[in-house]
Amino acid sequence: MQTAQKEKKTSEAHIRATNRYANSKWRPNVFIESNKREDIEKHFINKGFKSFNEYVIDLINQDMSNEK
Repeated sequence: MQTAQKEKKTSEAHIRATNRYANSKWRPNVFIESNKREDIEKHFINKGFKSFNEYVIDLINQDMSNEK
């Protein structure tokens, strides 16, 4: 009995589009003490942010606009 080869489920165009999207983003690594996670999450949620990423981007934008 031969094993059937699995067909590609992702088209080449989809792969190219995914790579283009991923390459258009900058993903810096940020290291924070793990014992601060809960406090940080509570803080940005209480400020109305949905994610840590959203919160950090807002902080960066505020900081950069204050320099102008």
